[in-house]
Amino acid sequence: NLDFGFPSLKLGVMFSNRRDIVLAVTGVKKLEQDDYVINAGLDYSLTKIMNVHLGINNKSFSSGISLHVLDMEFGYAFAFDNINMGYNNIISLSLVF
Repeated sequence: NLDFGFPSLKLGVMFSNRRDIVLAVTGVKKLEQDDYVINAGLDYSLTKIMNVHLGINNKSFSSGISLHVLDMEFGYAFAFDNINMGYNNIISLSLVF
């Protein structure tokens, strides 16, 4: 039931306390399929430079951490993969403007 190119409808809501917690929930309806998918994510700022991320996407768990240093963001994420039923380790570097 995995489509790589599909028309869909999405509705999302984000809640934030404007300091250290962000919670986001999204509902997705793929028009060519009968089922719905609910995605959710939580971002928590441990310190001024470190965030922890937790999420669920189509019943698969993910987690991560990011560090904000100077004008860069270093990130690591661990996510289960729905395609081959394995897992992914993701490392990222972003420049913040």
